[in-house]
Amino acid sequence: MLKVKNKHSLDVFFVLCVFLICAMSLLGMLFIGARTQQKINHSTQENFHMRTNLLYISNKAKFFHEKDKMSVRDFNGKSALFFEEEIDGIKYVTKVYSYEGYLMELFTEKDAELGAEAGTIITENSFFEVKNIDEGLIEVRIQNSDGKESSVIISN
Repeated sequence: MLKVKNKHSLDVFFVLCVFLICAMSLLGMLFIGARTQQKINHSTQENFHMRTNLLYISNKAKFFHEKDKMSVRDFNGKSALFFEEEIDGIKYVTKVYSYEGYLMELFTEKDAELGAEAGTIITENSFFEVKNIDEGLIEVRIQNSDGKESSVIISN
């Protein structure tokens, strides 16, 4: 009689061990899947910000495609894109620049003296550089928080 009871408890113990191993494997897989999903979401968001920055700037440049309407100048101690236009006889300038980790835009009258903090946030970025690379060509380089860099060359 004792042997049958011992065999029954060993069977229950074995089934519980198998159940515990399966449950721990399932939890491990869920944890790995959640971490992978977080990494994918972060990467997708970083790529979105980088593409948004570059598309915004290239579309803005297409709008100001006329000669001498777009230039690279210093603003707030850094290089910035300046887009000039005239509306109803008044000259305006749109400045696209980087300020405190954000791509910013500031639309003002040409002679207005506003600081970089007055602009509107477009998206996040960790590095933004604009430079003339050749006659009529401007290179815009952007780097995200992961260190991935991308650039676009626009025609003036």
